[in-house]
Amino acid sequence: MIARNMTLGVLAGSAVMFAVAVGCGERSSTPAPEPTAALPASSGEQTDEAKTEAEPAPTEIEPAPAVAEPAPEPEPEGPALGEAEVGESGGLGVRRLVVAAGVEGREPIGAATAFEGGQRLYAFVEAANETEEDRQLFVTFEGPEGRSVGHVALDIPADSPRWRTWAYSRMVDQPGLWEAVVQTDEGEVVGRIAFQIDG
Repeated sequence: MIARNMTLGVLAGSAVMFAVAVGCGERSSTPAPEPTAALPASSGEQTDEAKTEAEPAPTEIEPAPAVAEPAPEPEPEGPALGEAEVGESGGLGVRRLVVAAGVEGREPIGAATAFEGGQRLYAFVEAANETEEDRQLFVTFEGPEGRSVGHVALDIPADSPRWRTWAYSRMVDQPGLWEAVVQTDEGEVVGRIAFQIDG
């Protein structure tokens, strides 16, 4: 019985050894992985983080301050004070337009850009009619708040390369910006000039 127990013991021991040997054989067929060492601070993901922190943050380049250009002055509506706009339509036109305090020797006197209200003001017109028929020009004085006075018709003879004439009004009396406006008999504006009436 002892021999039998010994045989069983030997067999059991052999089986354990066989299992250990087989297990060792399996281990030895695959090389054992090298022991892993702790990653240094400069490898793997830590490297990316370290680079991100080490690289200077991109800075925005501020544009150089722009040199401020002066704002353009607003364009006045219509002509500037004392500067006449003249033209022609259908052979009838204005060559010269002046606002003045009077007319002597067929020329304006006392031309200005500002006048006292209530005095007689003249719109002196040098016209040209290149057509073969007599024509008319109409002069109005246009003031603040839509005020319109004068409404004078000027006869311009046919074939007149230079015809000097004028219209006047005492009703230009309201303070503010005014215009003398010249139109053809067909309603085309062929001249205008701005002036001021002082209060």
